Amino acid sequence: MKRRIAILGFGTTGKACYQALKDRYQVYIYDENAEISENLRLTQDRYGEVDYCIKSPGIHPDQEIIRQLEDRKIPIYSDLEVFQKLLDKKIYTIAVTGTNGKTTTSLAIHHILKEAGKRVFLAGNIGRGVFDLMGLLQDGDYLVLECSSFQLKYIQDFHPNIAIITNISQDHLDWHHTVEDYQASKKKITKNQNPEDLCLVNRDDPVSYQTPSLARRESVSSCQEADAYLKDGQMIIHGQVLGPTSNFQLVGDHNMTNLAFALLAAEEVGLPIQDAFRYGASFKAVDHRLQFVAKIDGVAYYNDSKGTNPDSTDVALASFPGHITLIAGGYDKGSSFLPLLEKHKGKISQLIVMGQTKDRWIQEAQEVGLESIHPVSSMEEAVKKAKDLTKEGVVLLSPACASWGAYRNYEERGRDFMDQVKKLEEE
Repeated sequence: MKRRIAILGFGTTGKACYQALKDRYQVYIYDENAEISENLRLTQDRYGEVDYCIKSPGIHPDQEIIRQLEDRKIPIYSDLEVFQKLLDKKIYTIAVTGTNGKTTTSLAIHHILKEAGKRVFLAGNIGRGVFDLMGLLQDGDYLVLECSSFQLKYIQDFHPNIAIITNISQDHLDWHHTVEDYQASKKKITKNQNPEDLCLVNRDDPVSYQTPSLARRESVSSCQEADAYLKDGQMIIHGQVLGPTSNFQLVGDHNMTNLAFALLAAEEVGLPIQDAFRYGASFKAVDHRLQFVAKIDGVAYYNDSKGTNPDSTDVALASFPGHITLIAGGYDKGSSFLPLLEKHKGKISQLIVMGQTKDRWIQEAQEVGLESIHPVSSMEEAVKKAKDLTKEGVVLLSPACASWGAYRNYEERGRDFMDQVKKLEEE
């Protein structure tokens, strides 16, 4: 008799799980927003038949179905957990998490290993479900996984050979409710590591740096000595000066630390560090992360739509000397913008706000003494207002908020911004 599993959520993750498992298991599906045939639908009378569930990141842990399944003591796992349990290939797993920087770090590792001729795959929170790879992976392959807190909260035995924690600050409190739960979920990435594994942490971030792990530990820093660190514009790894950070195509010390994580991971899997450094030099900026869009009348426009929390926007603002017109706002995840505004009020010449958090932005910006504050109702209006107001410096879209509600995701929001800027160019 086939084992019975339930897939909770039928988006990107859920559909990948279903296609990979439908012939091996009796699969039931739960998703209130998808059309599901009756023979596949997870109904209450079928709860007792389920051996375990695979929860998609989009299913909120407060939903009633989660409570009911937990009350029945039916195990609930993320796709990362189940994928690794079922995979019958010997692969090398590099897992990356963090409040900010995990996408850039994951993509940089993938790029460097691919340039070195390795068979390497990229999946996880980055847009491709791990179960899409089930039939592609072979013994000896490398798998880079970008791991969200939503996924890590629901792991039990998930075991990466290299675990990377870029940083841990405050985010997704609408989902986790407490900072402690959010941080604990991130830290679970090291839960099952052993002394043969490697754990990479950020020496500049106390929460990341103090994460426990049985694995060997190495650290990166942008401002103090570590296994990989920056000094006088040079990248230094294990005491060896590799070359100037100006060799790279990214901007900002935060991106240099992301690349340092990638170089340490590449060295761990056997690449000579100078080769890894050379391959890293051809890695380009991630779309929607401090992405240069255009220069109009001497003003540069940057798309940082992936700045979905205050800490991420803090990093973006720190990358410019001043005269910044900041376009911000979006879905309310419960974060305060007051520390961000207080820190950068001298750099922000104009603040343009939109979305669900608009009123909070206005109130907190007034508290710190910002005077040029402009609420708008659309991205088109925001970009036009930015052009009218900005005579020098940069226009920066870095919302410090999620895009949900107005857009399907941060990519769609970033594309809208770029489209509106392109329209300005054509005028």
